[in-house]
Amino acid sequence: MCNEDGIAILAIAYMNTDAYVVRTRNLEELNELDIVIDIGGGEFDHHIAGFHLCRATGEKYASAGLVWKNFAEKAIKNVMVKESISLNDNAFSRVESFVIGILEEIIKDKAVQVATKKELQKRYEDINDGILEIPAQTMPWLEDVVNYNESHNHSVKFVIFPYPAGGWAAQSVPPSMERKFDKLVPFPKKWAGGNEKTLPEISGIQDATFCHNGRFFARSKTKESILKMCKIAITTN
Repeated sequence: MCNEDGIAILAIAYMNTDAYVVRTRNLEELNELDIVIDIGGGEFDHHIAGFHLCRATGEKYASAGLVWKNFAEKAIKNVMVKESISLNDNAFSRVESFVIGILEEIIKDKAVQVATKKELQKRYEDINDGILEIPAQTMPWLEDVVNYNESHNHSVKFVIFPYPAGGWAAQSVPPSMERKFDKLVPFPKKWAGGNEKTLPEISGIQDATFCHNGRFFARSKTKESILKMCKIAITTN
C-alpha cells in the first residue's frame, strides 16, 4: 500500500485489528495484500486507464478519497461509538486528537489541490511551444497536467520552474499516470549525465548546468536557457 492519507483512514477503520503496511510495487506481493492503495489497478487506484469516478462537483476521486468513500462510516464509528472508551477517557482524547490531525491534513491537501487547479487553469492559456511555466517545483502539477493533455493532444511537453537552489529547471511530462515514470519528450541522449562543466559544450547552451541520466529533468542558470533546452528537445524528437 501507499498514500499516507489512505493509510491513516484505514488505521482508524481497523484500529482494533492487527495490520501492517507494505510499500512495494512487486505484483506478487501486491496480490497477497488485503487492501492496495494508489497502485496495482484495483478499486483504490485512480491511475488506471478509463478511471472516471467523480465527486458530485465533477472532480475525479484521488486514492485517499476512494478509501474515505468506502471506509468513512467504519472509521467514524470506531472513533465515536467505541464502547470501551468514554468521552472522559484520556485514551479517547488521544484518538480524537489523532483523527482531527488526520482530517486537518486531508483538508489542507484538498485546499492545495483546488488552489493548484485554479492556478494551472490560468497558466494553460500561456503554454509556450509545449512548455508550461509554474511558480514553484513544489506545486503538485503532475496529475492535473496529464489530465489536461488527455483532452488537448498532449500539448504540454515540459514544465519549467525556478529551481530552489537557484536558476531554472525543467521536467518532462509523462504520457499518462499509468506511465508516470516515462516521458513524452526526453532531453537529447548526448546530454544525459551532463553537468555544469560538460553540458554547455555538449548542448551549445552556455547556461546549461545539468541533465539527469534519465533525460527527464534538466537545469540551467536562466529561464531563457531552460526554454532553449526544452525547445531543442521538442524539435529533435
